[in-house]
Amino acid sequence: MATINTKWKKLFFEIMQDFRLSQNDLAKISGIQQSTINRITRGLTKSPYPATIKKLEQNLEICINFKNKDELSYIKQNDLMKRKSVDDLLFSQIQQGINILDELRKRLNYQIDDLKISYTELINSLKEYSND
Repeated sequence: MATINTKWKKLFFEIMQDFRLSQNDLAKISGIQQSTINRITRGLTKSPYPATIKKLEQNLEICINFKNKDELSYIKQNDLMKRKSVDDLLFSQIQQGINILDELRKRLNYQIDDLKISYTELINSLKEYSND
């Protein structure tokens, strides 16, 4: 007797629900045989073949996340690109902030150097005045 594999079953049901597809629709769009989808959604497949996963990802433009061994998830490639764009924007803004802070540090160091020079000049002037 086959053990029921719930993680692939859940993933396929989630995909069908999110894309509003029947098993037959998913088979047509993904290029995966309807009987294979049926076995997966009944939990009778331990793990789909890599070619099956590749068809699903390519034809639905999704990326399946395998990081969690107990649960699978997916993200639409458009969402992935949006997330990458946001990450790039945040990185750019952080880099700009670092550049501004670096420029402020340089200016502050110049001001400190100027104060040191002014202080030294003041001390030297006082010494000259006291010697007169």
